[in-house]
Amino acid sequence: MNDTDLLKIRALNGSQHYAFEELCCQLASLEPRAMGDEFLRKGIGSDAGVECYIRHADETETGWQAKFFDKFDSGQMAQLTESLQQAIEKHPKLNRYIVCLPIDLKDGRTGKRKTEGQRWIDWKTAQLSELDEERNIDIVLWQATNIRERLHRNDPYYAGRISFFFDELYFTPVWFSRHINTACSSLGSRYTPEFHISLPIRQVFLGISRSPWLEEQREGFIAPIRKQLNSLKYDFQQANIPETDLQALLNENDKLIDVLKQSYSITKPYPIAE
Repeated sequence: MNDTDLLKIRALNGSQHYAFEELCCQLASLEPRAMGDEFLRKGIGSDAGVECYIRHADETETGWQAKFFDKFDSGQMAQLTESLQQAIEKHPKLNRYIVCLPIDLKDGRTGKRKTEGQRWIDWKTAQLSELDEERNIDIVLWQATNIRERLHRNDPYYAGRISFFFDELYFTPVWFSRHINTACSSLGSRYTPEFHISLPIRQVFLGISRSPWLEEQREGFIAPIRKQLNSLKYDFQQANIPETDLQALLNENDKLIDVLKQSYSITKPYPIAE
């Protein structure tokens, strides 16, 4: 999941900023909604503090603001403050404000300077304290981890967006099912559920792994060997070969069948010479 770098989003209309805004709005549109809720996307240049919002049945609103920041310091905090003030002014029913960032805020807390995580907490606390008592707004952060979690859900709606915005192919069960069905359809009447092509290299790997397949192979050799031996016995008799020679062959054959019938532990060498 961490391989998806949101800062490497492909540009739309020549802008990564707009692409990130569009991605966040599309993810917002997929959020669960109650009966009567309406999702609305703002046009370019007229966001009034939110890129998109949901108008709930009780007329309250949840808004999303996307900021394509690669860091979070005083400059970014000032931009965010301006957007929030616009949202509060233009959306008097707004009671939930979701800020989307393409990064995870650093919060190591090892030096004297405030970390990005601490700046976020300070910014949020300051904004909430400045609101009128009548305005009760919940400010929520969607940072990179929250957005990646949505993109990597086992759902074709989200997987398609990874491919579009980041040129990444996410292998969901739906993807595998679709390609398997395509392969089966291409094979037509030649398809059977157990179809496979057995290559010598496959037998090598099965042997290395001491697969149960080895036991089956040895058991499968026994019946043909016995059948061939019965044929040889007749040929020996017809050729007047001495009985002692025939018996020697039978004895060696019994030894071979004995070896084939045994079970071999995977911790011991396989008796290839025998």
